[in-house]
Amino acid sequence: MKYMLAFVLCLSCVCLARAQETSANLAPPGVTIIKLKWSREIQPYWKHRDLFGGAPPRSITDDYFPSLEPFATLPRGRAYIAPNPFPRSGRFSYVYVYSTKLMNNGAKAISAVAWDYVFSNPDSSEELDRHQFYSYEKIEGYKKATLRGHSPAPPSRVVSVGGLERDKRSPYDERVELRCVFYTDGTIWKNPSASEVECFNLKTRERSNKRMRR
Repeated sequence: MKYMLAFVLCLSCVCLARAQETSANLAPPGVTIIKLKWSREIQPYWKHRDLFGGAPPRSITDDYFPSLEPFATLPRGRAYIAPNPFPRSGRFSYVYVYSTKLMNNGAKAISAVAWDYVFSNPDSSEELDRHQFYSYEKIEGYKKATLRGHSPAPPSRVVSVGGLERDKRSPYDERVELRCVFYTDGTIWKNPSASEVECFNLKTRERSNKRMRR
């Protein structure tokens, strides 16, 4: 019995350590993710073209999530494909705005951040989709800032019935992962799970962003 209890305690400590490690990997030391949210906005055709470099897809749909009634008999956890959320008119389209509010608790100012907005199935914790963004807003030491990213893509085209029953508007588990952070003193923090390409892309886009501002 004593050996069994020791095994259970050891297993619990390992699970807790993994959970803490996963949580710590979401942001560098001294940076706290305070808030995250997403919204859907209607915008003119020309603005969609300027943001994403092309015309919006032309398809017909109602609200992003249809009524729960047609899916009431589906087993819990079974997923279905949601429709493409663009209005009927070719003059307007939807754009999705993903945002996160950060607190820089350190003295070093942040110059650029590569970050992902991630959606998971609340029933199985399976990752459904992630949206990658690059932000170049300076965050001074001991200051807060809100980073925003625009995308023509909805949070995820796959949702579970269990998630819809919990929250029809946002039937997911949501989180923000900071993938790469550049500081004004030239130092870099990289999420252990991030690839070198992510930091490289952040640097490349930063140079392009500076040239456009000149």
